[in-house]
Amino acid sequence: MKHLLVLICLFAATGCNSENKERNRQAGPKHEKAKLISMKSTKDNAIETLRKSDCSKSAEAAESAYKYANKALNAESLDNIQDNSKDAMQAFGEARKYAAKCGCTRTNEVADNGFMFSKKAYQSGNLRDALNYAQEARKVATALLVVSDSCSYK
Repeated sequence: MKHLLVLICLFAATGCNSENKERNRQAGPKHEKAKLISMKSTKDNAIETLRKSDCSKSAEAAESAYKYANKALNAESLDNIQDNSKDAMQAFGEARKYAAKCGCTRTNEVADNGFMFSKKAYQSGNLRDALNYAQEARKVATALLVVSDSCSYK
């Protein structure tokens, strides 16, 4: 009698576990699918946030590039033009890097042009050429402000 009672309890416990396992197995795919969808939307939101952050950083670098390009254009000596052009070149490089990360192709292209003109002003050996390149760099910096601003609000 004692063994029969143990067998009944064991069968009841196993049967309940089997029913729970079957129920969990059937509910599992739905639950897992919901988890995956939730993870995907969380991942998409995180990527979007990072992109907006990179676009904002690109816009901030564009402001710095404009500031330094303007200082280079208003400088009175070749050394000052070169120093400010070097800073502008670095800011254009930052804008280019962050624009590439956030997917703003036009911003990336404009920043690349600004980098090129700032580099030419930095490497220039005479005042007149340095001023001409600094002027072009400032024009590009102005354009960069516009395109990076539109990129920031995508």
